Amino acid sequence: MTLPGTWVTWFDQANERWNFNTESEQITVSLMGIQPGLTLEARLELLQKMVHLRRQAELNVATGVRLGEVTYASIGPMHLARYEASGPESDRLSTCLLMMNNSVLGSFFSETSGLSAAEFESRGRSAFNSIQLAETRAPK
Repeated sequence: MTLPGTWVTWFDQANERWNFNTESEQITVSLMGIQPGLTLEARLELLQKMVHLRRQAELNVATGVRLGEVTYASIGPMHLARYEASGPESDRLSTCLLMMNNSVLGSFFSETSGLSAAEFESRGRSAFNSIQLAETRAPK
């Protein structure tokens, strides 16, 4: 993932996630290995469960959060789910992108408090479009 500008990066070992911060933005990245040999149907079901858990976590953190519709897409072996959220503060915006290939599920959560919607969208698009999940293989 390539981020625009200067970011502070740290790994939260307790929660096994990476955090990238500026004064007004934060991106949290979590990666999870997927059991080898899952069928396409099982992988898509797992993606939907993770979307549900992620959205529920947002609702549990703050009252008044408005969650947008989830958009699903598949590009070759990559399956994607994306949604946006706002509030309860008037300037809080977030985007969650979940990406899954045959071996990894990545959660990329970007949020801001202080950027305009257009600037947040532009910076987020730049970062999210640069993400590449590598296929991993179990040792033989």
